[in-house]
Amino acid sequence: MMDKARKRIDELKAEQRVAKKRLGNLNKQLDKELKNIEEIEAVQKLFQSAVALMYENLSSKLGDIITEGIAIVFPDAQLKFVVNFVERRNNVEADILLEDSDGEQFSVLDDSGGGLADFIALLLRITYIILSEHSNILIADEPLKFIDRDRIPEAAQFIRKVCADFDFQLVFASHIPEMVAESETVYKVTKSKGISTVKRVDTKNS
Repeated sequence: MMDKARKRIDELKAEQRVAKKRLGNLNKQLDKELKNIEEIEAVQKLFQSAVALMYENLSSKLGDIITEGIAIVFPDAQLKFVVNFVERRNNVEADILLEDSDGEQFSVLDDSGGGLADFIALLLRITYIILSEHSNILIADEPLKFIDRDRIPEAAQFIRKVCADFDFQLVFASHIPEMVAESETVYKVTKSKGISTVKRVDTKNS
């Protein structure tokens, strides 16, 4: 009886040694995994910081360009263009806002005077294409048609400057002489008896 008990004790001790060794290996593996997790979290934080900085720089540059345009075309508005990048539902979204001289912010869509939203929309479309992998070209139909007529020359000149600075081509159809006057190349389209004719013309005579 005692021999069986000793034998069973020896078996249990052997099982205990195996269990301790296995536990030790599991602890080492756990420590390794925890270290990997810490490294991953550190890299993730670094990546998040880099992304945040990228969006901050993008927001600043985009804001500067459009704010400059607003100041030139709508000097009486005294507005600043602001882009706030926020994380919602694990996605980064952009809140596009205008800020007045008192620091109050409101949606671009809330401002309906003089075609300001139309002007900003065109600049945003140009900027999006510049930042994308697409060719730097936009084809538009009467892109500034909602802007007050007396603001068209300044708006057209600023758009031309942006296109020149970023090597961007804006191809558009327009009936507004002030827009045509700021174009590098002009084609006049006429229609007679159902037939359209396209002719390149000198901007000075268009």
